[in-house]
Amino acid sequence: MSAADDPRLIEGRAALRETLLEALLQTPRTIDLLSYALEPALYGSAEFADALKRCLLASEQARLRLLLNQVQLAAQNAPRLLDLIQRLPSRIECRSLDEPDRVRLEERLIAAPDCVIERVAPEALQARIWRADPASVRIKRQHFEALWVRASAATEMRSLGL
Repeated sequence: MSAADDPRLIEGRAALRETLLEALLQTPRTIDLLSYALEPALYGSAEFADALKRCLLASEQARLRLLLNQVQLAAQNAPRLLDLIQRLPSRIECRSLDEPDRVRLEERLIAAPDCVIERVAPEALQARIWRADPASVRIKRQHFEALWVRASAATEMRSLGL
């Protein structure tokens, strides 16, 4: 794939779910996930939790940074992921967007070093993927970093007994 192919359009939730799983399987280390509330059809399945677990256990350096808009709703939507968060606390860090940033609705998975999957809103049926455009990936990672720094710890994701 060349930079001229980026971004590629992903149509529908089934295609997006498959693309997310593929990205997890190809990710060597760091995964950054910005989500409104972890939509169950995408992040709530056993398949997603298993793929994420394999990714996180494949390397000592593997980490997930999860940045959520609606933490309580996310915990309800993805109980398998919540279980994984509680089982692998040294590999998964969760934060909640601060109030001023909660107007943001986009969802984004950044799989280091060269993949970004993004939807403009949680209900969107289309997404885009960048795979061969390092400049775009770098910009999206910097944006995630800025949100991450301002966010607060989502302790609810560690302590809820769902």
